[in-house]
Amino acid sequence: IQKGIDDVSAAGGGRVVIPAGRFVTGILTLKSNVDLHLEKYAVLAGSTRRTDYGPSSHASALLVADKATNISITGNGMIDGQGEALLKDIYVMLHAGTLQDKEWQTENPWHQVRPEEENRPKIINFNNCDKVTIKGITLRNALCWVQRYNKCSNILMDSIEVESNVYWNNDGVDFVDCKDVKLTNSFFNADDDGICLKSEDRNSHCENIYVANCVVRSSANAVKLGTASWGGFKNITIKDIKVFDTFRSAIAIECVDGGVLENVDVRNIKATNTGNAIVVRLGHRNKDSVVSQLRNVYIGNMEVEVPKTKPDIGYNME
Repeated sequence: IQKGIDDVSAAGGGRVVIPAGRFVTGILTLKSNVDLHLEKYAVLAGSTRRTDYGPSSHASALLVADKATNISITGNGMIDGQGEALLKDIYVMLHAGTLQDKEWQTENPWHQVRPEEENRPKIINFNNCDKVTIKGITLRNALCWVQRYNKCSNILMDSIEVESNVYWNNDGVDFVDCKDVKLTNSFFNADDDGICLKSEDRNSHCENIYVANCVVRSSANAVKLGTASWGGFKNITIKDIKVFDTFRSAIAIECVDGGVLENVDVRNIKATNTGNAIVVRLGHRNKDSVVSQLRNVYIGNMEVEVPKTKPDIGYNME
């Protein structure tokens, strides 16, 4: 598969087709001007051997790209991270002492002994890429964040389905300091935040983000800005979202690391069996003297049903 991607990119671009069937792979690097296309009934499955994601405790994602332009993953097929089987292999390595993990060796703040996030592979991790399209595919069973787009621009994500409840820290999608993003017509069922915007760089921010016509189920928050908010968020539109069986908030807007959050428009949200309607938080979690700012936030036309009982009873990792 990697040779196909390399050859097509070297030839100037084109499509690499994953046909119907099940294909197990290790790390794949997407290159400029390549469309990785999964046909109907195609399953691209991640290896269940932790060593296939790199020897260190910083696991690579299954699909990676760095400084690539005009890349896409399309079609009606599925990418399966096989997280449950992969987790078993990680535990074998941790017990044998062949894999190092700081959270495994010391109890974390949540008083749980578990492999740290960086030791668990994501499905997609794109860095500094431009013109990114993710369309039509299904993503399942990631062991960490399902997909992370870091400092990417001109992202179109449409009509995808995300099913990921294998383990903790399992966000459906994370846009980190990204610009000009359009996410529409998609479904997310995730253990952690469903749709999440983050800012991890004081000198950058998320800007011009449009999220509309999506359905979200989460054992955390359905749609969240933050909590990582070092640079901030500007010009964010979230509309026509349906939320169900979600433990925390339908909408969470949080700026706590010294960033600037401004010009956020949230409207037409319908949430059923959800723990909380809205949380808006301005805080000072960062250790330096930079003070966070939060302004010009509009929230309108929300209908939320909060149950007496726990909203995510029965879901894996509830």
